[in-house]
Parts: sequence; C-alpha cells; structure tokens
Amino acid sequence: MYLFAHLFTGILIGLGLFQMYGDRRVVPVCIAGSLFPDLLDKPLMLLIPGIVGSTRTIGHTLLLASAILLAALILWYRSRSVPGIAFAGTVLLHQLLDMLWTLPVTWFFPLRGMFPMVPASGGFLQFLWLELTNLSEWVFALASCILLLSGYAGIFYGRPSLLSGRTTGILRYGTACLLGITGFFLIIAGLDPVAGTLPALYPGPDKTLMAGLVALCGAIVFIMLPGRKRSEV
Repeated sequence: MYLFAHLFTGILIGLGLFQMYGDRRVVPVCIAGSLFPDLLDKPLMLLIPGIVGSTRTIGHTLLLASAILLAALILWYRSRSVPGIAFAGTVLLHQLLDMLWTLPVTWFFPLRGMFPMVPASGGFLQFLWLELTNLSEWVFALASCILLLSGYAGIFYGRPSLLSGRTTGILRYGTACLLGITGFFLIIAGLDPVAGTLPALYPGPDKTLMAGLVALCGAIVFIMLPGRKRSEV
C-alpha cells in the first residue's frame, strides 16, 4: 500500500494500544513503525539504485522484522516497555499489508537469494505523482488528520480535545461514511479490476483489495469510538 494508508493503520493501532495500556508514547511509536520499512527502503533505492534495485528491500524483510521483535522482547523483559513491542508489531503489520508473501525472494532474504532488481522509473517524482493522483490516499490522509485531532488531542497531560463533542461526532461519522465508500470501491476494483484503473489505485488487484479492507476497518472504528466514549461517561 501507499504512504497514507500505512500511516492510517499506524494511528489506528496506536490509539487502540493507548486505550488498552494508557501509554501515550505508543501512538507516535506505532506511526513510526508503520512507516519505517518505506522510510528505510525508498531513500536507499533513490540514493544507491545500482546496489538496492527496488523499493522493497531491507525494510521489507522478515529478517529485519525478526531482529526488531527480538530487541523489543529483550526491552520488554527488562523494563516491561510496551512501545518496543508496538514498534515491532507495526513494522510486521506493514509487511503483511504489503502482502510480502507474494514476494518470497524479498521477504525471506537472504534464504532465497538477493533482492530482485526492479528499478522504479521517475524516482521521487514518480512516487509523489502516485500519491497525488490516488484518491484513496487523500481519504486516508484526511481520516488520519481527523483521528489525530479527535482521538489524540486529549492524551497529553489531560488537555481537553481541540474539538467540541458535536463537531467531533460530525467529523467521525462523516469520515466513517467516506472510508466506507472508499473501501467498497477499492474492494470492487480489486475483485473485478477494470483495465486502465488500477495504476491510479494500488499496484495489483490484491493490494487494492487489501487497501479496501483497511478502509472498511477504519470506518467501523470511527463508528464505534463515539459510542464507547459515551458509555464510559
């Protein structure tokens, strides 16, 4: 998936873990973990394309995810620190959302040999163009901003939310509808792709379908959160 879809999943997981454990650090940690594989691999591909020949290399390997998980488990054993586990989990979630089992040479590196050389034409400008022309990415970006405003504004130091309860409710339900429509469209496009439309969505019908499921999950979360908040008052 693309940048804002991964960012959105990181915020969802982070806010969920905050509700469970009360540790406000997990939100930025989950955001960092959900973006880490792309933030590592894409600059490497742009800087040394002759050596790192694709956008999914070191950061998208099970070896790296396992190493991070091992370090997180050691940290948790010593200090019972949840953020380390959260970071490792969101790194692995990023790889699962990218469906890396369909790229075993990359995911199981170095057991299956070196990374495949799949240079991306256009470099950074091509990545930027794909982001700007992908309507679902705009939806995920908007939903991420609203999640942070409504769900994260009151975490630090007990400060009240920047938005009133009425405004928050309108934004949440409106965003839930938008995510639901986007998810439905992506799932339909993934199940029955139309020639010429997929390049503007995600690289392949299976990944388009995965992005649609993420959008639907986000819509459900947006609908459930206000009700849960009212029941706790």
